[in-house]
Formats: sequence, C-alpha cells, structure tokens
Amino acid sequence: MFRCDPALLDALERPLLAKSALPDWLRSIRTVKQCRPFVDAMWHGFLIPLPCDVVVKPDQFSWEWSLPASTFPIN
Repeated sequence: MFRCDPALLDALERPLLAKSALPDWLRSIRTVKQCRPFVDAMWHGFLIPLPCDVVVKPDQFSWEWSLPASTFPIN
C-alpha cells in the first residue's frame, strides 16, 4: 500500500510494477538475470516515476519542481 499526500495526487504518477517497466535490452543480459537480489527486486519491487529531473553531481543533489503545500499533519 502506498500513501500519498492528497495535495500531490495530481502531481505524482502512480507507482509501477518494476517488471512492467524493464527495457527490452535489460531482459536479455544474462549476468543480470543470474543476480538473485536484482531478479527479486524486478519481480516484487515497484518503480515510482519522478515528476521532475534530478541532478546528481559530487556533493550536489538538486531538482526543480514546485511542490504544492502539504496537507499531511506534521508530527
């Protein structure tokens, strides 16, 4: 079960089953298929698409996305 702040429902895509999002070229790589943790993650895991581009550089992690105000109570 995934929980989502109601304010973000229209801004976020729904999670996908990981196995439905695998590219064809990845399905044919033998060494990946032999990696049990990877296979388990692809059959039982989920991918959550990001609604923005993420920039990852040494000592820097950033994105540009205007988030709506949260409606979840902060404890």
